[in-house]
Amino acid sequence: MRIGLDILSEVAGRSSGTETYLQGFLHALKRVNCDKHEFFLFVNSGNEFLYRVEDPCFRQVHFPCSNNRRPLRVLSQLLLTPYYARKLKLDVVNFLGTTGAFFVGCATVQHAKTLHHLQLPETIDPRVVAFRRLMMGPSARRADVVIANSESQRADIVRLLKVPHDRVVLVSEAVDHTVFFPKEAGDLYESTLEKYGVTEPYLLFVSSLWPYKNAHALIQAYALLRTRRQLPHKLVVVGGFPVGDYQSLLHRSVAHHGLEDDVRFVGHVSDRREVRDFYVGAALFAYPSLMETFGLTLLESMACGTPVVAANRGSIPEVAGGAAVLVDPDDHAEIADAIWRVMNDRPLRESLIAKGLRHAHEFTWERTARETLEAYRLAHHLRNG
Repeated sequence: MRIGLDILSEVAGRSSGTETYLQGFLHALKRVNCDKHEFFLFVNSGNEFLYRVEDPCFRQVHFPCSNNRRPLRVLSQLLLTPYYARKLKLDVVNFLGTTGAFFVGCATVQHAKTLHHLQLPETIDPRVVAFRRLMMGPSARRADVVIANSESQRADIVRLLKVPHDRVVLVSEAVDHTVFFPKEAGDLYESTLEKYGVTEPYLLFVSSLWPYKNAHALIQAYALLRTRRQLPHKLVVVGGFPVGDYQSLLHRSVAHHGLEDDVRFVGHVSDRREVRDFYVGAALFAYPSLMETFGLTLLESMACGTPVVAANRGSIPEVAGGAAVLVDPDDHAEIADAIWRVMNDRPLRESLIAKGLRHAHEFTWERTARETLEAYRLAHHLRNG
């Protein structure tokens, strides 16, 4: 098949979760492409340098306007995708962002990686909420197949976007086990920590800092651990700030609790091996997110041998697979108590590490790539019979 892969909505360095997904998926697609499908990557100036696959079966198709100028990017996607689908004689186009084009002229597959605009609209830029409400439902309903990355997300797509259940396919995300693995003899992870001014021991949070990621609740819980339990660990936050007001809120919270010397905001880290070093050095990974469609960082932490405390919401219980301690993300005391228990209950800690390692190894990008190819075949069959 000749397959178009639309990644026009992504701007490299802005959204670490999507970057991780695309890098892992595209390179696994290259490895499993036994049938020698041809792939055409729809890119623009905001991402063409990052999403490049060195293989003759992969070609870049350049669109004008990056997502830094979203209205023009959306217009170019709507107008040019049907043109390129005809010109390149494509069999399937996969829209890997939240929305796609209409009247493409071939089979289409729509990823639906987020529904936060319907579930937690108050935590997202109102302009983004308005755009997704206008475009995402019609885009998903017009697609031949919609890809969800968890059963929780699949049920929400059917319920909220009104897509028939039999057209929503589950394809999990994965972990690159050549990058994320436990501490080894002679491991040089400390050099990364030194580069970013981080010292052990520390608790870790990794995520782009959208309000729904709930880093403010973790800071509240950490303050309780420092004042009531005298926990000696620092708190390290790895991730960029897409929303400026939320950045100010987090820094005010840190100052309010007198934790300026104890909470370290590292910022966005694009090198995945450096992110691995943060996991490896951490005593615990805490992730009290209010809503996740998957929660890839849980698996990355587990793959590095770091125990996890996470929220009991959204897809997190499903993805955690019994290998994490789950908490109410709205209850600061419960988050703090769970962290303290994992830090001090050695049998529990060792059990979580062992379960996490086994669980994370079930998720590979090669499996993701193969299952996505099956979704393309299904879409082509549904369109053409």
